[in-house]
Amino acid sequence: TVFHGSSEANILSILRSGLKVSPPSTAYIAGKMYGNGTYGALDSSKSLGYTMGRWGTAKGPSGWLFICQFALGKVFEPTTQRGNPPKGYDSTWAKAKKTGLYHDELIVYSEAQIKITHLLECK
Repeated sequence: TVFHGSSEANILSILRSGLKVSPPSTAYIAGKMYGNGTYGALDSSKSLGYTMGRWGTAKGPSGWLFICQFALGKVFEPTTQRGNPPKGYDSTWAKAKKTGLYHDELIVYSEAQIKITHLLECK
């Protein structure tokens, strides 16, 4: 189980089209530490920060927490807090103990690797 948090501003688009991987030409926003991918966390408290505007996202009356399955394929495990995976990897698993992050983060680089199973409204 992987958690992905989003603000109310994004919910309709995600429900219509799914979680998207932003193209490389898009502007930098919160969540590109390991490249253009879809980010999730094993710990819901990490993703909750994105639901209510704590990590640079727009605030609204509700936030949304998606519960997903990520098909990881060949996993890259970085030892730093930045950088894209080398060619040949399907995903990144940034483990807190190896990278110094507070929570493990999982990143997939293709929308076909994401299955949303549940949606929670957070107030």
